[in-house]
This record gives sequence, C-alpha cells and structure tokens, in this order.
Amino acid sequence: FGGAGPMHATQIAEELGTRSVLIPRYPGNLSALGLLTSDLKLDSVRTFLTTLSSVRLDDLERQYAEMEAAAREQLRADGVAADDVYFVRSLDLRYLGQAYELNVAVSADANLTAIAQLFHARYLATYGHSSEDQEVQAVNIRLAAFGRVPKPTLRPLGATADGGRRTDGATGGRGDGASGGPETAKVGMRPVYFGDRFWETPLYERDLLPVGARFDGPAIVEEAGATTVITPGWSLEVDEYGNLRLSA
Repeated sequence: FGGAGPMHATQIAEELGTRSVLIPRYPGNLSALGLLTSDLKLDSVRTFLTTLSSVRLDDLERQYAEMEAAAREQLRADGVAADDVYFVRSLDLRYLGQAYELNVAVSADANLTAIAQLFHARYLATYGHSSEDQEVQAVNIRLAAFGRVPKPTLRPLGATADGGRRTDGATGGRGDGASGGPETAKVGMRPVYFGDRFWETPLYERDLLPVGARFDGPAIVEEAGATTVITPGWSLEVDEYGNLRLSA
C-alpha cells in the first residue's frame, strides 16, 4: 500500500502465510487511481425501531423509495446519469432485547419471513448459534446508492490505445515491451543485510525491466516513488502489464 509498501511486501506476506505478491506500476499512485475509478457511493440511514413481525411491507417499500429518490437526485447533481445509478438495500436487525445489531441485505421482493431467515442465518454464521423462536427487531433502514464511473482499460506494456505497439521509445525505457532478460536493467551491486548476514545484492532500475524478465532474490528494484525489496527465497517476474509478480 503506497510507495513504501513494496519495501516490506515479502516480509508481510510471510507473516500472513501468503506466497505471492503483486506490485503494480507506480505503486505510490495506486490509491489515487482507485479513488478516481471507484464507483461513487452514498450511504443513507433511517431509524426504524420496530419488531419485524409488525413491519408493513408497503411502509418499508415507501421509505426505501423516498431514500432512493433523494440519493438519485444527489448523484444526478454529481454528474451521474440515471442509467448508471444502482442501489443496495439492507436492514439493521437484532433479537429483541439486544444492544447490538447485524446488517442484512434485503432484496426488493423479499418478504418478512425471508428477511427473518436471512437474519437467523447471518447470526448463526457470526456467533455460532441462533434463536429462531425469538422475536427479531428492526433498528435501521439502510440504503447504499452507487453511481458508476468510467473505468480505464488496462493495456499491455508498450501498447497504444488502438492496440498497436509503441515504437517511439515512449514506454518508460522498455522499448516496445518485448520479452527479455533483466541484465540491461541492472545498475549496480550493494551489500544488504538479510536474516543474519550481508548479501551481495543486485540493484535494478524498474523502468528498464522488460516484460518477462525474471530473477531470484535477494534483489532491489528502484523506481521514482518506490523501492521493491525481494528477500532471499523470493523471485520476481515482470508480467505483460508491467506489474512485478513476486513469488516464494
């Protein structure tokens, strides 16, 4: 996560028992890319304190319709077309007398029996037991409104928008993105301490690594804004999109 993430990625992966890591291009900017390409989301909530058996479906539908209309107008003001708006309905439910609730997704055509069954199943999955003969209480009506935004098309390294290949050298130093070895990207050696001793460790310039380049750790890959450390026992391979795929 962020530009510093690749420095610690393999060690964190080992702690988590994960044997593979993907380092995207420009890792320091990945969060910004996600922000710009994620669908907009607007959360709405209304207090709705009543037993589930007392709920009138027409009243519940009316409240959802009001919330959806307000959310649709807000997303329209944000520039989202009507066809790009979608909703996810849910209820906060609990057993009568409890102080904490669970959120349960509700479909537009769900009946009260189905909603209660979904809650019992969610409670069982969460706590390991349920009480299907106990009264269920509704606490809040929730609505998540989403506005779709255009998503970029990921292109292979060196590809142009029309599907061709760059030949003008404007590919971050990788020429046309053709496969090759890592030696042309090697920029030096450095003693680096791993485990209980120093290792003579090669340094690579990421912008010079071609598609298909592969080598074993230890190694360090440098780029503007980030440094990737490949610890002993891990290997690196550059995929067609320029991602660094680390594996143990």
